[in-house]
Amino acid sequence: MKAFIISVVLMAFLLIGCKQNGNVSNLEGTYISRTKGEYAINDDTLIVTSLNSEARSYSISSKTGFQKIRNGKTLGKEYKEDSWSAIWDENKEVLTESEFGRKIQFRPSDETLIWNKLVFKKSK
Repeated sequence: MKAFIISVVLMAFLLIGCKQNGNVSNLEGTYISRTKGEYAINDDTLIVTSLNSEARSYSISSKTGFQKIRNGKTLGKEYKEDSWSAIWDENKEVLTESEFGRKIQFRPSDETLIWNKLVFKKSK
């Protein structure tokens, strides 16, 4: 009976540990979004890396390559980069950056990020 109780307690701790760290460990990686519209083609990349796992803080690098379309012609590629820090909210599954109020939603079921109505698929 004692062994059974110990087994149940150990399993409970194991399940709690998996629940607390499951989404966070899957969060890191490279996410890609490609969009094409009437006026431009955009290739966006978000790179999420952990800064401090205990504080749940992350570094996010945003890299965008875009080509303007003018009078039916696709122009040369231009690039833009930005980076910031964000805090992970496990209950809402959202990364929040405080200076500009950026929020990035994480959907662990299909490993996607949603930011500014763009859906980013995890590639690595």
